[in-house]
Amino acid sequence: MPYIKRIKIQNLRNLTDIALELSPSVNIFFGNNGSGKTTFLEAITLLGLGRSFRTHKSKNIIQYDHDALTVFGELNVESNKSIRLGIQKDKKGDKSIKIDGVNVYSSSLLAKNFPLQLINAKSFQLLEGSPRQRCQFLDWMVFHVKPDFMQSWILLQKVIKHRNSILRRDKIDYEELLSWDKEFIRLAELLHHLRYEVFTDFKERFAQLVEPINQGDSLELDYYRGWNSEKTFEEVLKETLNKDCQLRYTQNGPHRSDLKIKINNRDAIDVLSRGQEKSLICRLHIGQSKYYQSKLKKNCAFLIDDMLSELDIDHQISLVNHLDNLNDQVFVTGVDKEELFNIWRLVDRDIAMFHVKHGNITRVN
Repeated sequence: MPYIKRIKIQNLRNLTDIALELSPSVNIFFGNNGSGKTTFLEAITLLGLGRSFRTHKSKNIIQYDHDALTVFGELNVESNKSIRLGIQKDKKGDKSIKIDGVNVYSSSLLAKNFPLQLINAKSFQLLEGSPRQRCQFLDWMVFHVKPDFMQSWILLQKVIKHRNSILRRDKIDYEELLSWDKEFIRLAELLHHLRYEVFTDFKERFAQLVEPINQGDSLELDYYRGWNSEKTFEEVLKETLNKDCQLRYTQNGPHRSDLKIKINNRDAIDVLSRGQEKSLICRLHIGQSKYYQSKLKKNCAFLIDDMLSELDIDHQISLVNHLDNLNDQVFVTGVDKEELFNIWRLVDRDIAMFHVKHGNITRVN
């Protein structure tokens, strides 16, 4: 089971110089609000994503009297094999990523080596957010299962950016636009094919992967490709060309894809309470991790900020049991040490407890 064995953090918000040995099982971080618990999870996401989940501005997370932050981690990937991940970010926005001491130039390599499941306050966007935010849930799986996806997605962004720049001109060069549309059509069809394959596979296993909140409820996923499914993308582009020119941007394409999560044929957001929303979000991520395990025979790491908030005791117990069955490495935060420990000792897992206070992190019994 891949897991992070140790981590070293320097100059990240209020974490000046932290070095920790971590449990391959469950790691609980407790302490008052503002002590640095979420910042620790932020450090892990820097190793797994190459970026913070809280802000895109590097200067906001680097200590004011330092020019750069550094996070280093040692990742156990097999019984006798480990890899070293490192990232440095400076206040100019530049970053340096190393894997086993070798410079790499794509954050996607971090994500491939250290897949994360992050659940925090922003995770509600999976149900409440924009189509793009919802579709990111599907794209996480496509990225890990389909090697062609990432490069094709990057190319698509470039094509759309250039196409939109043509549409914004006072005088549109239609020959140039049509030449870009050929590549746009190719990439759109390819990305839809990759997404649809993974979506169909995931949906077929959905009932086994993700349990509904209430027994008897029908939990469903719907995928929208980003254009009329009864027509080819080429036909749609031709039909909407005049409207695109009027609006000066591209209306249809994979960038408009959506993933709808429904309960009994109604949008989940219209049916569930806030606590039920969080429970469903946790179950969706657990299902995603199960799918990842089934495809790649590897594990994710779970990061759950303020784990117990908004969950009643039944949903807390359910979440712990589901995470226990996954056997993934888990990092959770919360204010109350006893409350966190008591819920986790219901399952037979090794538990490491860490007290976070004023930017210092200490392992405790």
